[in-house]
Amino acid sequence: MKFIPPLEVQKLVANNNATLIDIREKYERDICKVCKIEGVHIPMAEVPYKINELTEENQFILMCKTGKRAEALGNVLEVDYNFTNIAVMENGIMGWIAEVESNLESY
Repeated sequence: MKFIPPLEVQKLVANNNATLIDIREKYERDICKVCKIEGVHIPMAEVPYKINELTEENQFILMCKTGKRAEALGNVLEVDYNFTNIAVMENGIMGWIAEVESNLESY
C-alpha cells in the first residue's frame, strides 16, 4: 500500500488520476471537509457493503482524520478483496489542513 502526501493527493484527484474516498463518519465531515476537491464519502463501516462500487480500474486514496483508519481499511481491501490500487492520504484530514490549507493561506 502506498502513502501519498496531501499535496500530491490534491494533484492526482484534480487531474482525474485518482478518486478520494473519505471514510469518516458524517459527523466528522460536518466538522471539517476537504475544500476544493471532489471525492466520495463512504463511512468505513459501509465500505464492505459498497465494495462493488470500487472498480479495479481506478486508483483509490482513502482518507480519515489521521490516516490510521484509512490504513486499516486499506489493509482489509488488499488482503480480503485483492485490491491493488489502494493508497492512503498521509495524516488524513489533519495532514490536509497542515499541508494544503496552510499553502492556500499564503497566497
